[in-house]
Amino acid sequence: MRKLLAVILLACGLPLWGVDESEWRTVFSPNQRFVVQSIHPEWSQGLSVWAGKSVRLLERETGTSIPFARHVPMRIIVHPDAEKTQLREAQGRGLPRQEIVTPELDQLDHHSLADAFVRACLHRIFVQYKSDSAQKVHAPDGLVYGLSHHLLQGETARTTQLGLKMWQEGRLPPPWRTLGQSRLSAEPETRAAATMAVRWALSSGVDNETLWRQYASGHPPGHLWWIQQFPNVRDLRELQIEWELWLSQRSRTLLTDGSAETLAHDRLRQLLRFRPGEFGLDGDLPRYEFLDFRDLEEVVDEKWVRPMLEQWMVRVQPLRFRQSPEFNEIVDHYLEAARQLLTVGRSTGRTRAEALEAFHQNLRDAEHSINLQKESLQEEPALL
Repeated sequence: MRKLLAVILLACGLPLWGVDESEWRTVFSPNQRFVVQSIHPEWSQGLSVWAGKSVRLLERETGTSIPFARHVPMRIIVHPDAEKTQLREAQGRGLPRQEIVTPELDQLDHHSLADAFVRACLHRIFVQYKSDSAQKVHAPDGLVYGLSHHLLQGETARTTQLGLKMWQEGRLPPPWRTLGQSRLSAEPETRAAATMAVRWALSSGVDNETLWRQYASGHPPGHLWWIQQFPNVRDLRELQIEWELWLSQRSRTLLTDGSAETLAHDRLRQLLRFRPGEFGLDGDLPRYEFLDFRDLEEVVDEKWVRPMLEQWMVRVQPLRFRQSPEFNEIVDHYLEAARQLLTVGRSTGRTRAEALEAFHQNLRDAEHSINLQKESLQEEPALL
């Protein structure tokens, strides 16, 4: 069976040099879109999950489906002898045969893998719109860089912030210049310019099918093409004004969203260190003593703890409104910790012990999520 598998893989283009075929671990995605191979089963499984998520993200961003046929999967190979990530393709009249070969994950440049994956997906999209079925398609670097950040943790925020900074300093090129470039450097500022350009293009109101058909023709859209897409734009000067207005609005939106989340973080910190007197409670209680959840664990059976926790939860819940999933995850952990503490206060025996353990776990999860958010802006991007 192993010899038969090796023959099949060789026929499909799998580079087996330097590795015994019995060491390969192959994972087929449930929908047969991907075949992932490496000598580590956990890598194969992890990349298969990442690839499935990445396709859904790209379909959302591009506004179109990415075609896969049952017998034309995308192959991803993590090979110990590979020095860099490469996309190998055979393009014909149907979907391209695609194979991404990449170094082992502990030596991998994540940007390169995301770029190769986005390029492969774009080629599948273009196949739907090209006028000549035999024509080869090629995704320009500007378009690839403008989408690949979605597949890397924290990269969207980084590239967007850098792009706005470049604009404020007068160094951000117009999108039609970036989107028209087939070959670009992979420097951070180039990626930031591409991020802003693609975001503008996909939010400009231009029909996505029209845009992809233009790329599939082999002629990336330049400024003349974009002028034709806006009914109220007559020349390059007015197109530049359209771009500047979009940037101004984008900048205001990001500043508003960022300040709202900063305020929410500050409010959460205040609510995590509370005094019972703030809740209007009566009775024998430490009215003006600052407490946190771990302090309440010691007095959980006191009558005033339950009404205070219930009021605390009512105050915290609104913090989730219009915030990021990462921030809401932190709030949810604290809310669940409060619920478990309420269970501790009214339970005995095994139920009480399980609720207490769940309370501790949610506090740990909340603190871990906070630390991850703090580190995300300083760490190298990781795969989803």
